[in-house]
Amino acid sequence: MDPRLCGADDGYFVTNNPTLDTGLATLAAPVNGADIEPFIILKNNDVVVDKGGKLIYPDYIRLTCTAAGTAGASLRISAKIDNVARYTSGSTLTPTPKNANMNSGVTTIALVYAGPLVAAAAGSAQRMLGEVLARMAIPVVGDEFVLKFGGGAPQPSIAKNGTAPTIYVINFPPVILGGGDSLLIHLWLPSQSAASSYLVEVGHWEKIPSAN
Repeated sequence: MDPRLCGADDGYFVTNNPTLDTGLATLAAPVNGADIEPFIILKNNDVVVDKGGKLIYPDYIRLTCTAAGTAGASLRISAKIDNVARYTSGSTLTPTPKNANMNSGVTTIALVYAGPLVAAAAGSAQRMLGEVLARMAIPVVGDEFVLKFGGGAPQPSIAKNGTAPTIYVINFPPVILGGGDSLLIHLWLPSQSAASSYLVEVGHWEKIPSAN
């Protein structure tokens, strides 16, 4: 999403892994399509827009593999959105999302959770944005998976210095989260029997809707 279109001056926020050299574990054996097993939840914790709330525009999510896990045959990544409270338990990313504008005192209205999360059942309005076969073999340490929302045409993968770890850029549709809405990212590694781990970084805009 172009910052000129969504008003970056209202606040661009970045959330990082709490410990930059230690990844967050997936579930040991995640189930494909299981709504109650997201790896990341990005929630707009503001009030609904018609009561003065802000919108969240997800920009990107970066996942960097720090542990390959055991027996995973491939990696699929799916993105869903929902308008009911989904988070039940698991880690909240700390520190909370940081404003990238140091001249701004605007604080975030987002909550970001990541790791082996447990979520409530999907609401009746949940929408699947897409599922991607991100890697056709078990991820290796150093692999980066960059999920871009509204990023345009698919992009080729990039080897890191010509060695095994690779940067994969994956495009999903643009997303707009109103108050109470959540973006859920699911990782599924078929046959995985012990958890893999990833560093997590999330970038998003926050904007007060323009009056029409």
